[in-house]
Amino acid sequence: MIDEKRLNSQWSQEKAQQVRERAMPQIERDVVQSVQSIKTSDPDQAIQQMRQHLTERGYQFGQNAEGKTSRVIDPKTEIQVHLASGQFEGKSLRELFNQRLEQVRQEELKPKLRQNRGLGL
Repeated sequence: MIDEKRLNSQWSQEKAQQVRERAMPQIERDVVQSVQSIKTSDPDQAIQQMRQHLTERGYQFGQNAEGKTSRVIDPKTEIQVHLASGQFEGKSLRELFNQRLEQVRQEELKPKLRQNRGLGL
């Protein structure tokens, strides 16, 4: 017997919306945590660290026509989050990424500043 609900496009859309509403908060948290896991101020290395963190959590990546990573994909729900247009804690990924790089730079400077103060500079 065929489940008639599954043939109903409105029902399918509503189910997809429910799944999205349940999964998006976790996906958003995981992306934000991946940014916070960055331990370097080098942008290329930081991207690799962020990507590694998401991979360890089971996410996959989609690419744009130029071959650059453009989406994070949750394989369990097949939800795709576009990195360029997505909002994470109300901020763009670029904004979160740049803020984290600046935090790491400041942390990297602290020992140098202490050392210079100790030398009387």
